[in-house]
Amino acid sequence: MRVYLLAAALLVLALACGKEQEAPPQPFSAGNVLIALDDEHEGTNALLTLIDLSTGETVGELTSGYQTWALFRPSAGELLVSDLEGDDFQGRLRVFDVRDTGAPKQTIPMPDRNVSTVWAQAMALSGDERYLYYTARVVEEKYPHWIGIIDLITGEEVARPELPVGCGQYPTIAAIDRSNVQVFCPANRFVTVDPSGNVSELMPFPLPTEALESLSEPTPSLVRTGRDDVIVHGCLGPGRTIPCPLGDNQRILAFNPWDAHFLSGLLVYSEEDPTDVQQFKLPDGIVHFTPVDASTVALLEADTGRIYLLDLASGEVTGELRAPSGARWLIAP
Repeated sequence: MRVYLLAAALLVLALACGKEQEAPPQPFSAGNVLIALDDEHEGTNALLTLIDLSTGETVGELTSGYQTWALFRPSAGELLVSDLEGDDFQGRLRVFDVRDTGAPKQTIPMPDRNVSTVWAQAMALSGDERYLYYTARVVEEKYPHWIGIIDLITGEEVARPELPVGCGQYPTIAAIDRSNVQVFCPANRFVTVDPSGNVSELMPFPLPTEALESLSEPTPSLVRTGRDDVIVHGCLGPGRTIPCPLGDNQRILAFNPWDAHFLSGLLVYSEEDPTDVQQFKLPDGIVHFTPVDASTVALLEADTGRIYLLDLASGEVTGELRAPSGARWLIAP
């Protein structure tokens, strides 16, 4: 009997110790958060809803001003939010702790930040997350001709190089390595900019045939994917776009029929061989998309506020999250 009692006691003790040793739930991080953005919340204001990708829970909300752009800075656990304020519509960058969006940790001026006629995130964070690049233009200019570069360690703008002739209209920015960015310039060309303000010569941008015509103008135009007449978009906003990097020298675009308001498919292609294109059919009602990682894309179905997680390896939807019904854009780390 004593043996049984001793064994039972040891079992209870082991269970209790096991419970004590269980790791507590890990706090969410900026690398695992998706933003659903409503850029017409209460008129010209914006509402950013932060969603934990692992649980689907809303972990934060933030209201912002006119023409809001936003980015994550995962290494510092920060959310970078840019908008325009005042009668002269000067840009500012507010830096928030992603775990506490009640008040900014810091506000940095973004002089002459670009104003676009549609929502288009024209800023990018360098790969080392030290430098923020953004498009800028002075009042008398119709299109942005400058790239502002902010050192996030010092909180100051360190350079503002001018883009070369032929890189006007609506340039869009994407990080390409540790500290440099690539500026996509209609029509189908790009330059590289470094933190010191050095700008390379214009080079052809690798695009699949399906996207050449559509992305050659500041507003989308018809192209043919082999079966249907479609309009092709990058993932930063219709008409002001860049094919988003997926990793392994791959890029991603979306397309919709010329007479439809919803995205119907994705194009994934290789920069080294733009003729190597994969197509993915999307669920009905998708209005925006963003890569979450090299193999997963988040899709926003705006009418019901559903976010689907599409696995590119299988082409299947593997997860579903909820977002506010007013959201029209997605932003991922």
